[in-house]
Amino acid sequence: MSYAFKLPQRHAKLFSGIAEFDIKRQLGTGALSTVHEAIHRSTGREYAIKKIDLNRIGVMDAENVEKEIEAHKCMEHKHILKLFDFFAEGRVVYLVLEICRANSLFRYINRVGEMSEAEAKRIFKQTCEGIAYMHAQKFINRDLKPENLLLDDANNIKICDLGWACHLGENAYRRLKAGTYAYMAPESLAGELQDEAADVWSLGILLYELLYN
Repeated sequence: MSYAFKLPQRHAKLFSGIAEFDIKRQLGTGALSTVHEAIHRSTGREYAIKKIDLNRIGVMDAENVEKEIEAHKCMEHKHILKLFDFFAEGRVVYLVLEICRANSLFRYINRVGEMSEAEAKRIFKQTCEGIAYMHAQKFINRDLKPENLLLDDANNIKICDLGWACHLGENAYRRLKAGTYAYMAPESLAGELQDEAADVWSLGILLYELLYN
């Protein structure tokens, strides 16, 4: 039996469906989704559209999609990827997002190799600003890693993929193991209650990676 996915309430219904867009090249792919460059036909504006087929994922993953959307709805910050709108067609969910063609920090690190201390400081500062904003909104990220940090055309950080983000009021969900093992805080690995400190742990690993790649 398929999971009864509940689409979160939309603040603003900017788009009626995927037919409004011309889908272009693929920008990325993940375990649960694919992301394509898209052009809105009537306005010519460019977006990134994240496509998630609920028929291809499990119950926990579908719940994470719900939570990802709920978290994105609460975020309005220059270093967090902007969600413009979202909608479902059948069992396929679409997120209309800000576009970042420069791709992820992970690919950037692998391409440039060793970066200057000044560049590492700039990237780390911007990431900290985005995470501090999330904490101010009473959310923790729980999956902070270079693959989930995009770069815009000016090489500025945009935190993306909030599938493991969690409101600090969701105590049961905060006890789940969440994220990627190499970046997970000890309390997350142990299945214990997580708070803002879990993100601070991941930030420390990120800083080390920036300086000693």
